[in-house]
Amino acid sequence: AERDELIAISLRQFVKQNNLGKDDIIVSVPSQNSFARFVNLPPVEAKRIPEIIRFEAAQQIPFDINDVQWDWQLMTETDSPERKVGIFAIKNEVVTSVLEHFGRENITVSYVQMAPMALYNYALYDRTDLGKSDNQATIILDIGAENTDLVVCTASTVWQRCIPMGGNAFTKAIADTFKLNFEKAEKLKRTAAMSKYARQMFQAMRPVFTDLASEIQRSLGFYNSSNPDTKLSKMV
Repeated sequence: AERDELIAISLRQFVKQNNLGKDDIIVSVPSQNSFARFVNLPPVEAKRIPEIIRFEAAQQIPFDINDVQWDWQLMTETDSPERKVGIFAIKNEVVTSVLEHFGRENITVSYVQMAPMALYNYALYDRTDLGKSDNQATIILDIGAENTDLVVCTASTVWQRCIPMGGNAFTKAIADTFKLNFEKAEKLKRTAAMSKYARQMFQAMRPVFTDLASEIQRSLGFYNSSNPDTKLSKMV
């Protein structure tokens, strides 16, 4: 109930600070609650692509197809000899849960998308300096409370991984070290750089930094081994 009330307060503040008008409202769902798979299609006529993708979706999505909201996106040109498609799915119960928060505040949601795809769209369409090449990849790192989304993208490809470690792990490290409750530890974390105890706090968080860095390095190593011709050029 406390979490629901905090979400409601945040949404009311959002509406108050922004003139939504007739703008589309697009909501992102955390990657740990969604599914994405990229597959290469067999050489078929363009008109048969939707049929093939429906078959692939039924095979790839690890849930009953009736229990999810799913969609697909062709990642290459239609007439390309090699067609790669992204298949994306979110469980119905997750979508319903997300939409309920907005419904209670009379906010109409136009689209629901996965957080990593929102980051990919940001790189592709909002940052003209990113995602221009297929040979150079941009790394996007989004550290949330519970998880970290790692997205590697080029002009026509995207690779993602959800690392089960986020900001709360740093807060817990401070709480455990200084014997504080979570709320006080969170406040300390947010002001760590300006605190007279900055050195001690960063020392407490060092193991978490090390673990997160190791997971990122391991993930990028896997990406490099799978995409040897692509250079990692920027991190956002």
